[in-house]
Amino acid sequence: MCNRFNFIAASRINTTFITKNPTSVMNELVDRFMVAGDNTTPSLYFLPFNSGNGGHWVLVAMDLSRLMVYYLDSLPGNWSKYLSMKKTVDAAILKFRSKKNYRNRKD
Repeated sequence: MCNRFNFIAASRINTTFITKNPTSVMNELVDRFMVAGDNTTPSLYFLPFNSGNGGHWVLVAMDLSRLMVYYLDSLPGNWSKYLSMKKTVDAAILKFRSKKNYRNRKD
């Protein structure tokens, strides 16, 4: 079961990197997905993300088997506060999907 979970270091994907070079961040995410993701084993990726708003942290959970992303935030509001992260993660999921020729499936 623990081979289903993968953690991405917050130092590798953060607001500063996304602002400076979102394409590089997207490609790094896709590379991470491609290493562990295959069409038979679901992979869950967890990325602690510092929003840059006074040190507030959000957990981004990415379920590659369902091509779903969840933003887990202890503060009320919506994901639009993290639009640059959402755009980058969404682009990475789409690129991963096209590289793996994934179909949205239910387990």
